[in-house]
Amino acid sequence: MKKILGLLIGIMLIFGFAACGGAQVADDSGSTATADEAAQAVQETEQEEVSGPFGEADMVFVHEGKSYPISSDAAPLLEVFGSDYEVITAPSCAFEGEDKQFIYDFAEVFTYPDGDTDLINEIYVFDGDFTTGRGISLGDTLEAVIEAYGEGGFEQGDTYVYPLSGSMEDAGSQRLTFELTDGKVSGISWFGANGLEL
Repeated sequence: MKKILGLLIGIMLIFGFAACGGAQVADDSGSTATADEAAQAVQETEQEEVSGPFGEADMVFVHEGKSYPISSDAAPLLEVFGSDYEVITAPSCAFEGEDKQFIYDFAEVFTYPDGDTDLINEIYVFDGDFTTGRGISLGDTLEAVIEAYGEGGFEQGDTYVYPLSGSMEDAGSQRLTFELTDGKVSGISWFGANGLEL
């Protein structure tokens, strides 16, 4: 199952490598921010459960009392995850510099460049006790996911996807993806779609 989600992620990265565009960073509201502003978005926070319709608040990864929004500096998250990772780099077509994939034995972090800063484009967890803002963890059922997030998701192969735009056809939309194995969550991806101009 990890291979299937990895393949989907790889296809999205290929689109990103092929889609040349500007080097501004899009934040969750659709406006642009500098790397310094994005880095300041990482903040101490209580992990409070999110409620209401699926939205921007669901696209923030929270771990050990800190939030890591899409498009924020990846360095604080990588520090918390530790230095035991493999890194794959590729020249970025959408931005000046290199896109990177940090591979841990429990998670993967995908980044895109802004000057000397690597900004988070995706966080994908597939092992450990990570929990979403609505309390969904690895091992929970698809029914629990739909109860927590509502009916606005879409089945796509062995995944259940909530695109921020509400449209599966909008490949440039941020999305929260639940990888499923035997009807249970085996991976969770917070994907920013930065650099995709389709």
